[in-house]
Amino acid sequence: KQKTAYEIHERLVGSEMCIRDSALAMLSVKEQPPTVRLLYGGKTAVLPNFAASSETVLNKLLEDVNSRGGDGSRLPINLAWLSTSRLSWNHSKIIISDRNRMINGGHNMWDGDYLGTNPVFDISLELTGPAAQETQLFVDELWSNTRKYGYSEIAGGAINPPYLESFYEGEAKVIGVGRLGAFGDDPADDAITAMIVSAKKSIFMSQQDLFTNMSWKVQPSWAAEELISAAISGVKVNIIGSNKTLLPTYGMVSAQETFNRMRTIAKRRLVGRGRKAKRAAMKRFCENFTITPFRFNEEIKTWTDGGPIGNHSKLIVIDEKAFYVGSQNFYPANLQEHGIIVADETMTNELMNIYWHPLWEVAKKSEISCR
Repeated sequence: KQKTAYEIHERLVGSEMCIRDSALAMLSVKEQPPTVRLLYGGKTAVLPNFAASSETVLNKLLEDVNSRGGDGSRLPINLAWLSTSRLSWNHSKIIISDRNRMINGGHNMWDGDYLGTNPVFDISLELTGPAAQETQLFVDELWSNTRKYGYSEIAGGAINPPYLESFYEGEAKVIGVGRLGAFGDDPADDAITAMIVSAKKSIFMSQQDLFTNMSWKVQPSWAAEELISAAISGVKVNIIGSNKTLLPTYGMVSAQETFNRMRTIAKRRLVGRGRKAKRAAMKRFCENFTITPFRFNEEIKTWTDGGPIGNHSKLIVIDEKAFYVGSQNFYPANLQEHGIIVADETMTNELMNIYWHPLWEVAKKSEISCR
């Protein structure tokens, strides 16, 4: 089917995006090239956006498209930054095709981080159906907050994606949840918290970090209290975190330090209880709360050059019946995020069998707990 509109929303443009540029080159030579909008938090994680205008970056991108056998002059394309001086920027990772098909999750488009010597591990979800249309509304809201953008000559200005009826009805209960950070409300925070609070038996998480260490002090997860309460109430909480890396974007706090800090928070929240009640509560916490660093082989704890293994995933599974996959980390950060909640036991079981069970079987050999 002829595609007519593409959306790509990412954290950073980066310097190595061969996959994206090759895809755009292919689109540019279609009989009817689609409209394309690219919305990023910025060009790099270091330079402020005013140091690299969206117009300049778009011109370079079109040159790269041409160098890959495409024809950039035929692409109706917009490119913009979304960020503020209040340390809030677009961190979502969304690709939407024709408002009907999408990929949403944790994957950035940095070729070097995923295809290089020490690749980072991640997870994203591809889906078709009405949820893609709803996500388009979130995307449009992000674009409404951009102040300046670059556009190709053939685009001539702002692109308004055509409205296309969904030709997929969908087979599972799915809802998209987002947060606008400095630009508005944050319903995704409430949705994910509600998932945690609803757990009756288990919470399984594959996460980059529960704590941030990018400022003058380590700050805990915005859901730390709920995770601790779940463990104390008898819910099994198993977390696969990242190994502490040299790059804060792929692991800021080690699994051991994370566990120690979560146990300290648990003890602090029990202050005022009687000794017997406190001891019983901490016993349940220790029985149910486990964290382990990411492992793909029980014998391998680092890459061959000694580099740490990075986990960039943002996954939470509740009672093996529902799950969230998206861009939102569990450490505090007031960014723009989006993810998908799937409330379908069959799909959740599939995810558990192809992703979680094999991963946990290896990673649990390095588990950190009170035991």
